Amino acid sequence: FAAVFTLIQIIQISIGPRTWFPMVILQSVGGFCFAGMIMTSLAYLPEICELVGQEKHSKYTARFTAKQFSVQALFLMLVGGLSFAFGIAKNSTYTARMAMGLNSFVIAILFGVGWHKYMPSRPASRPLPEGLRSCTSVVVYGLKQNIATTKSIYHQYKKGLFWFLLAEVFAQSSVGALTTLAV
Repeated sequence: FAAVFTLIQIIQISIGPRTWFPMVILQSVGGFCFAGMIMTSLAYLPEICELVGQEKHSKYTARFTAKQFSVQALFLMLVGGLSFAFGIAKNSTYTARMAMGLNSFVIAILFGVGWHKYMPSRPASRPLPEGLRSCTSVVVYGLKQNIATTKSIYHQYKKGLFWFLLAEVFAQSSVGALTTLAV
């Protein structure tokens, strides 16, 4: 996901009045890749919580979230400052291209170092059943697992977690759609 996401960000440097529609499509695919990366990262949280304890995990998660929003604000200020410094503040296309170029450069380095140097390999949490040879059969098996998990959540946590997760799905979709339409 990270490589495809980075490649999409690099391609989006060419955004302009005549390329907006392909960029919206790429933004949708990029959003899917980003969601996949986030989902993969979040899958480790319960295990990390068990290893370090609830209190330490809560502090770490809160600090990380605060840092994430701080970096977003700093990036926005950097793009704004650079667009004024380069005299392109009144041209949104040039500002968008500069922002995508800066973003592509930074994430290529960070993903490269993070995934290839610091991310350890991890064994599968459960083995795949015999006979799953093709990519399609693995995807179908994964979808069946997701459906089973959704049913389990619905039956065990009808009044709380299921409705929260359902609301989260729609909230994330609306935020993603807003971002895509803003392009």
